[in-house]
Amino acid sequence: MRVNHHFTNVCYYHCSRNSKTAVIVCASQESAHTSETTNAFKFGQACRQISMTIRTQADMLGDLMKYHMRA
Repeated sequence: MRVNHHFTNVCYYHCSRNSKTAVIVCASQESAHTSETTNAFKFGQACRQISMTIRTQADMLGDLMKYHMRA
């Protein structure tokens, strides 16, 4: 699932470099906050699924050249 949201775009820009990122999920034991806590845990699980491969401009240029050589 891809969400096109301002926060997602900001995170992508800052996390798409060679960096480590931590996400802290806050939860409450009170039943009045069950829905919000459940959504927070789902968000945390979704964050665990994210992985990025760092590519240099040389890698991308090489791939682009290979693509155009086949055409």
